Amino acid sequence: NLTFLARREDNGLTLTCEAFSEAFTKETFKKSLILNVKYPAQKLWIEGPPEGQKLRAGTRVRLVCLAIGGN
Repeated sequence: NLTFLARREDNGLTLTCEAFSEAFTKETFKKSLILNVKYPAQKLWIEGPPEGQKLRAGTRVRLVCLAIGGN
């Protein structure tokens, strides 16, 4: 039994459990899995008109949302 605290750096990591017993066979049994760690963006911001700029009703405004990191 193993408790593992997954981190964003562990995404894609292969973990393998291996068992061996000389009493039964000389064969080694293995089972592996690949971690799929989900994590949020590290930085998030929005670009648009300068803060405090007054806009008239009906004016089209372009907003761009940007995120760095995460998956």
